[in-house]
Amino acid sequence: MMRPTTAAIVLVTLPLAACTADAPGYTELVPGTKQKAFSSARDNVSPVSAALAYGEALVGTPYGWWYGGPLPGGEPMYTDSGPAPDPWDVGSVNCSGLMNLLLRSIGADPIGGTAAYYANYYSVSEWFDPNTYYPPGTLLIRDYYDVYDQGHVAVVDGGGAVLQSYPNCYGCSYPGVDNSLSVWSTNAWGGYYNYFDLAVRPENWLGGTAGCPSGDGAYCGGDGIDGDPNTLYACSGGSLSVIEHCALGCQSNPAGTDDECNTSCPLGNGLYCGGDGVSGNSNTLYSCYGGYLTPVQTCSAGCDWNPPGVDDSCS
Repeated sequence: MMRPTTAAIVLVTLPLAACTADAPGYTELVPGTKQKAFSSARDNVSPVSAALAYGEALVGTPYGWWYGGPLPGGEPMYTDSGPAPDPWDVGSVNCSGLMNLLLRSIGADPIGGTAAYYANYYSVSEWFDPNTYYPPGTLLIRDYYDVYDQGHVAVVDGGGAVLQSYPNCYGCSYPGVDNSLSVWSTNAWGGYYNYFDLAVRPENWLGGTAGCPSGDGAYCGGDGIDGDPNTLYACSGGSLSVIEHCALGCQSNPAGTDDECNTSCPLGNGLYCGGDGVSGNSNTLYSCYGGYLTPVQTCSAGCDWNPPGVDDSCS
């Protein structure tokens, strides 16, 4: 199986320092209509996609500290109204400042600090559940508790990652804006394992349509919608329906092109564990040859995903 070389991604949970607060005192498929990727044609991009694209452009920006007093209109809080600055003009930003910038990037007004986010969106939120799938654009909130626990705000990015700004120690500036940690890892910060309080669905703070984050069209599960990542869904008017289950995996496509089921083995002919680019049981080894998937062996001790160029195998 000729798999192209890819870099491994390692998620490391880092300690969270206090974030700034403003403390009180499916349906018929309509092909080819989806506009998923961020581009300069803002009218063809959903608010969720546009906001996340802006935030992703800030990854690597240092964390900025605020030590009290009026909330700054610029760095690191960005509470001033008006268009968001170009990403390269943002020198530092904290967690609530990042969310303020996301709102400004789509023409909305900033909210303020963590306590303001909690108060402003409480009525349209739900209690955070670590076992719930949250689509990209979901706002995650930990309330302001005291001067030592000033809360946190973050947003779910693609692939279940969290886009957020935080320091790895008191007074530190890095990693700053980051999207390498998963929702689960972030929620386990500091040994809490229930760090976040609230979740706000993207349509309730960034706008757009619930269920169809980037317009009507065909979506793989998990590509901005709920569902199985190896299933292709029709999304129309906020409703989802199954088009087909993709035996060889579901391919997410760029702007203007519907997602689709793969019709060939994702990394060439060879052996694949279920879930490694193909559908099937994660403890079963499959042969993928010429676009056909056939079970080879049930792996009693589990199935190992191997790197590019090496067939998967039973443990």
